[in-house]
Amino acid sequence: MKRAREAESKLPLAGRIVFVSGGGNGIGRAGALCFASKGAAGVFILDVDADAAEATATLCTEQG
Repeated sequence: MKRAREAESKLPLAGRIVFVSGGGNGIGRAGALCFASKGAAGVFILDVDADAAEATATLCTEQG
């Protein structure tokens, strides 16, 4: 877990655009929410479940 936190702090996201495949739920959703909370300029969610992808996108928008 310590390495994950160290890597997270070294990942500059401000002004960057991120694409998350499988972002509708699970680890993909968690990653998308993390990127949004870390200042990514845009988080694009790709998922076979369009409703789940839209729900994740809404959560990302609410976070940042």
